[in-house]
Amino acid sequence: MIVLSLAFQGAADARPTAREEPPALEEKAVPPLPFPPLNGWLGFAVRPRESRTLPWSPDHPHATVALIEPTGWDEVSEGTAFFATGSGEPLRLVYSELSRIPYGCDDRPREMVAFTGPDEPAEGIYWVSPDPGASALPIAGAGPTWAIGGMVFEVETKGDFAGISRLREGDRVVWKADWEKGVMAGVDRTATDLANPFDHAVPRPVAAWGLPSGDAVIVVQTIGYEGVTWDVLHRSGKGLTSAGKQYVFVCSV
Repeated sequence: MIVLSLAFQGAADARPTAREEPPALEEKAVPPLPFPPLNGWLGFAVRPRESRTLPWSPDHPHATVALIEPTGWDEVSEGTAFFATGSGEPLRLVYSELSRIPYGCDDRPREMVAFTGPDEPAEGIYWVSPDPGASALPIAGAGPTWAIGGMVFEVETKGDFAGISRLREGDRVVWKADWEKGVMAGVDRTATDLANPFDHAVPRPVAAWGLPSGDAVIVVQTIGYEGVTWDVLHRSGKGLTSAGKQYVFVCSV
């Protein structure tokens, strides 16, 4: 099972906040996009280990939202404006620092990008972008079926340890993933429990956003024994594709 132990180092430094009208991201400083052509990153609300409810939430002393193990942020200026959208209203944030922060049950330092803002965000996953205008798409349901912006996500089991996850638009399946839960002797031999949002191996939706272009982003999360994978799906006028995946190692079993 995932067990997380993070170091919490105290209150945040004094940093610029979104109320100071921060500058926009300079074109020459744009980091590589992890989910092209989407102009954004997956961010995570920061929580100290004693109060978090999600084992992978980062514990960062100088951030309210953080990116975990990103690349190419060396040229971004502190104080640059960004927007973060979770399941509620968008947040205005500023980039505060690039640093290495203890993470995971081994407290191994991981590079993180830190953002600060005037409000404490709800725990969870965020779409972080220099562009404004993203809005949360409600995910209705608790499984094995969810409604997402005119689409339906469903999970079907095949026996105790396998199944298939599908995303439907009308009668058409636009995305699917076969999955199988590995049974580990001495660690976990329980059958799949779709009512448990932390059960391993089951791809399920955790976030969705509408973009100003009319496109949509759906994030499908799969929890493993040592980490978590997020598959970023992009729905556009051309159909639905996977824009890429992000994996974060949390703990060895």
